[in-house]
Amino acid sequence: MIISSAATLLVLVILIFAYRETINCKTVNIIFEEGDSNSFIDKNEILDIVNKKYPNINNTGIYDINTRELETQINAMPQVKKADVYTRLTGELDIKIKQRLPYFRVFRQNNESFYVDIEGKTMPVSQQKTARLIVVSGKISEIHSPKFSTIFEDSTYTLDNVYRLVQIVDNDEFMKAQIAQIYVTQNREYELVPLVGNHIVNLGDSTEFERKIRHLKHFYTEVLVNEDWNRYNYISLKFKNQIVCTINPYTTPLDTN
Repeated sequence: MIISSAATLLVLVILIFAYRETINCKTVNIIFEEGDSNSFIDKNEILDIVNKKYPNINNTGIYDINTRELETQINAMPQVKKADVYTRLTGELDIKIKQRLPYFRVFRQNNESFYVDIEGKTMPVSQQKTARLIVVSGKISEIHSPKFSTIFEDSTYTLDNVYRLVQIVDNDEFMKAQIAQIYVTQNREYELVPLVGNHIVNLGDSTEFERKIRHLKHFYTEVLVNEDWNRYNYISLKFKNQIVCTINPYTTPLDTN
C-alpha cells in the first residue's frame, strides 16, 4: 500500500514536470507597488528588457525564462528600488516593481534637471510623470549620479545641505504647505520661495537650519498672520536671534480697525 502510494506520487510529480515543459509564456504582468497612477516608469521600458532577452516571449517556455537575469537587468534601472520576477503554472510572467520615490527636483544652471530621492540619491527625471515637489535651483555643483548619497551634517556638498533642509520642511506640515522652492545663491546662502506672499526668505548659510525654520514658522503664524502677506518683499534669518524684514514699498499696512 505504501509502495503503491509512493509510486502514484512519483508519477504525479513526473507528469507535473512534463506538463511544465509544455507551458509557454502567455502574459507578462507588470505590477507597480505604488499603483499605475503613481508610476515614474513606463511599462514599455520593462517590456523592452524582456523582449530583448526573449524576442519571441509568447513562444518561450515559461520555465525557460531566467527570472534572476531579468531581475538583475530591471534592478539596474535608476528608477527601480527593487524588482521581483517570477513565473506561474498558468503561463504568466509576473514582474513586481518597487520604485524609488523622488523627494525634490533639482534644476542646475546649465538646464540639467534631475530628482533626488527619499534616500538622498539622484535619479533621472521621468518622461512618464512629473512629481509635485520642492524645486531646487541656483548654484548647484553636483551632477546626476546614481552614486550620490547623503553624508554628514557638516558636509560642504550643496545637495546634502539641501536634503537636510527639505527634510526639516517636509517634517512640518505647516511649513511643507508653504515652501515651493529653494534657491542657492552664488555665496552659497539658501533662500526660500513660499507659495503664499510675494517675498523671499534668506536663511543664510547651511548652519542651524532647524532653528531658522522654527523661527520662520513662528513669524508666519504669530506675526504675519495679522499682516498682509505681501507687506514684506525680503525676510532674513541669517543672523542669530534676528528676523530682518524689508518692507515692500508697493503695499500698505493692513488696517485692523
